Order: sequence, then C-alpha cells, then structure tokens
Amino acid sequence: MNAALVLPEALRPGDRVAVASPSWGGAGLFPGRFDRALAALHATTGLVPVPTPHARDSLDWRSATAEDRAADLMTAFTDPGIRGVVCAIGGDHAAQVLPLLDFDTIRAHPKPLIGYSDITVLNHALYATAGLTSFYGPALLPQFGDHPAPDPYTVDHFRRVVMAGTGQPSGPVPRAGHVVEEYLDWAADEPRQRESRPAPPRTVLRPGTGAGPLLAACLPSAIQLLGTPWQPDYRGHVLVLDLPDGGTGRPTRTGT
Repeated sequence: MNAALVLPEALRPGDRVAVASPSWGGAGLFPGRFDRALAALHATTGLVPVPTPHARDSLDWRSATAEDRAADLMTAFTDPGIRGVVCAIGGDHAAQVLPLLDFDTIRAHPKPLIGYSDITVLNHALYATAGLTSFYGPALLPQFGDHPAPDPYTVDHFRRVVMAGTGQPSGPVPRAGHVVEEYLDWAADEPRQRESRPAPPRTVLRPGTGAGPLLAACLPSAIQLLGTPWQPDYRGHVLVLDLPDGGTGRPTRTGT
C-alpha cells in the first residue's frame, strides 16, 4: 500500500448511496429483480439507493463501456450528496475501468464501496493505490434481490459492519448456519425462495494463528491484478479467498 489507510465514514439510515454496475449488466437484463433489490435495500437498511446513469445498461457481458462505468464511479465518489457506493453485481470486466479512475480524487472523497466477486479488483485497487478501506460484502441483485426478501443473516451483518453502530470491530468472520447452492432463473415470471440446507462444519487446513490487515478476494478476480500497479502487497495480511464453485466461475455463497 502506497498511502496511509483511510477509513470512510459509516453509512446511516437516510443516506443516499449510488448503485453502480462496474462489471456485468445484470441490472439491465433483469429489471424486475433489480427494482426489487433497490426496494429491499431501502426497506431493510433505511439507505436511499440512487442508480448511476449507466447502472441499468447491458452491453454484451458488460453493463456499459469502460469509460461510462468509470465515469459512474467517479461521479459517485465526488458527488457530495452521495455517501456510499453499492455494486449491483460482479461479473468479469471491472478491471477495464482501473486505468480510467482518478485514485487521488477518490482518496480525497472517501466513501464506503461494497461489492464482491469481480468487485475484488476495485476493493484491492482502492486499497493498494488510494489506501481506502472498502467492504467485500453483498451486492444488489444476488443478495438484496432475493425473493421474498434478503436473508436476515446478510442484512444483519451489513448493518453491523457498514452502517453506524458501536464503532467497535465487527468481530470474527461470520459463519452462516446454512448454505444456498440453488441457482434460480432471475427472468422467471413467478420468483420463489431458494432452498437452503445446514452448513457443513469448517475444515482446518493448517492450525495456527496470525495477525494483520484483512483482505478478502474472489481468487480469479484477484489474479487479474498480479503484476499490475493495482495489486496490493499481500505480505503481512490475512487473506480470505472466495473460491469459484464447481468450475463454473461463480463464487460460492454461504447465506450472503
């Protein structure tokens, strides 16, 4: 990391948050689920979601051009009426915007950025280049768009970590009591609740202890940053890896 660590202010009910699509255009492909997710974010957290100009675009496997996606992010960070950025979903193209971002300007306007999977490249680039803390957490479409409502486990931890609370550390990495491995058709006319099952016990690969700043990452996305100016120095860090499920390229999900 080339700069001193910057911790953005916690979000509070009533704050306006930008909803951006830095990668895949799922919001445009599944407008019904996206609208349900926007309403659910407001209902469960009190935050006021504001889709960015290109959040609903869909261009091949991208939401929009790299220039448009970068402009959405820069506007979200510099707009004084926006207090945070929540990503619509991951994908595979967020790395395209990195050369187009002004990280000095982002550092001067620190705000929470929340996302996971392909958003790893933004989480890590913000940390490595601007020294900005961000959050590897739920996205609009997959989590807040769940039918009939987001998983309480997801909402509770989102509020405890990202929103104003005690000001104390959030505690151990959470473990959901259930796992969801069912992928539903988001375009279905009659959405239904996904099926879940009890989570298996954790497996200790090598016992021991360690300490350091926490970095979470989707492994295939983090690999895209190797050898680039946006790759963090992993030495001295605790690295939590989100691994693809069954070779599909999709990250596993444990209740989040």
